[in-house]
Amino acid sequence: MTIRQNAITIEAAASADQSILHAIAMRSKAYWGYDDAFMTACADELRIPDGYFGKYPVYVARAGRKILGYYVLAPEKNSVSELEMLFVDPEAIGKGIGAMLLTHAKNQARKQGAKRLKVQSDPYAAPFYAAMGFVKTGESPSGSIPGRTLPEMEKTLAFQLQIIRRLPAIPAFDQFERNTLSFIQAGQPRLFDGGNMDKRIRAALIRLNKTKPLGGIEPLYCTASHSKPLHIMP
Repeated sequence: MTIRQNAITIEAAASADQSILHAIAMRSKAYWGYDDAFMTACADELRIPDGYFGKYPVYVARAGRKILGYYVLAPEKNSVSELEMLFVDPEAIGKGIGAMLLTHAKNQARKQGAKRLKVQSDPYAAPFYAAMGFVKTGESPSGSIPGRTLPEMEKTLAFQLQIIRRLPAIPAFDQFERNTLSFIQAGQPRLFDGGNMDKRIRAALIRLNKTKPLGGIEPLYCTASHSKPLHIMP
């Protein structure tokens, strides 16, 4: 299946999508080779509760009318948001859809006021989260398979685009934010191929710092190390 990332849209899911999303979750989980008994045991856990739609962040990635994947984000609590689900249809795995959804989820978590995003990962998905900057913090029991434990992973949400929105209304800010989000979500060649995203975004932001200041304000005076704050020039 050929997928052009600039043709993908991420939008809020509707309750009418529930059965489609459950089917995607089942196919995505089975992709890792789990047997029928395992899939039957976790089927209920992979279903999005009815009350989530319209209340909690549930977003889908679409190519036209076709849903390629989705995520579910739990409400922020004590500055932590939890990614409850993130599944990509097997035919779209390896196409950058998971990274686009996760980047969108991180931005939604920041809007909730979260400083960290955590996820209980499937063991097979742990390398993906690690490549996206998550670190393992422990293990927790599976909600559907007795005796099975799953890796708990977490990422600090230190780079916050909403800082820009608190600054004076200068057109350059709006353009910079759009350009940055476009870079992160649409991606450049090899951005979403499982490599180190943080390093690539940091390299892009360093290049931005070397450009001519926009509107008398440096586009971004920090790197992924977060050692320098956003800087307003005199």
